[in-house]
Amino acid sequence: MSQLIRHINARSKKANTAKVKVTAPSLFSIDEKPQEYVVYITAPGLQRKDISISLHQQQLTITAEKQQPLHCILPGTTENLSHWSNTLTLPIDADTLMTAAEYHNGELQIHIPKGTAGHTSSPVEVFVY
Repeated sequence: MSQLIRHINARSKKANTAKVKVTAPSLFSIDEKPQEYVVYITAPGLQRKDISISLHQQQLTITAEKQQPLHCILPGTTENLSHWSNTLTLPIDADTLMTAAEYHNGELQIHIPKGTAGHTSSPVEVFVY
């Protein structure tokens, strides 16, 4: 699990210079539970329709795009978070076929069960509830 977090932090720092305008590691949190991995992403001001999640093999790609730029998202900042994207490499025991996502009160939660059911061989969109 710590390898996954290091990978996310490294990718987020690289992405920070391109599309992500806010320090990405502060937006992401990952929790490993006995039966699942849960990715938490703080994304206030968005609606479910603004968020896209796709899976392909062990890659989880999360993209959010707001038609109108958002300002003052975090206290004391005037960052623009109108578009961001990040791709995470999931652990081998992640059951990507059963991934579920929900967005509520500015927080996106992606639930990825642990198991051996497998990974998607073709890209799949995850519906955000």
